[in-house]
Amino acid sequence: MPPVASDGGFVLPDADAAPATREERIVARLSSCRGVETGCHDAANPAGLVLGRSPNEDLRSLISVRSTLRPDLFRVEPGAPERSWLYLEVKGDRDAGVETAMPLGSSGDLAFAKELRGWIEAGAPNPFSDAGP
Repeated sequence: MPPVASDGGFVLPDADAAPATREERIVARLSSCRGVETGCHDAANPAGLVLGRSPNEDLRSLISVRSTLRPDLFRVEPGAPERSWLYLEVKGDRDAGVETAMPLGSSGDLAFAKELRGWIEAGAPNPFSDAGP
C-alpha cells in the first residue's frame, strides 16, 4: 500500500523504493489528480468522485459504481475496459463520447490507460479491502 501522509493524501514512492504493485501504481496515479485545480476530484467535484482519501475508498468509489457523466456505464466495470468510463476518459476515446480527456487539459494518457486496461481485464481487484471490490 502506498504511504499515507498525515493529511490523508498519498506520498508517492521514491525512486529507490521496490516496484509497486499494479494496484498501488494505479491508486498513486489517481490520487495525484486530486487538487490539480478546484473541483478536480476533491470535495467540489460535480461528479462526486473524490480521490485521495485512502486506497480502499478510492477503488471502491470506482469499481461497479455508475458514472454520473455516462449513467449507461460504470466508472470501472470489472472485466470490461471498453464499458468502463474511467478507462475511456484516460484513453481520450472520442468515439465513446469523451469530450474532456483525463488528466484534464490533455488528449489522454495512453500509458496509464494501458495499465488501467490490464487491471480492469483482470477483474479490477481491490487488494486494499478484505471484502474485495
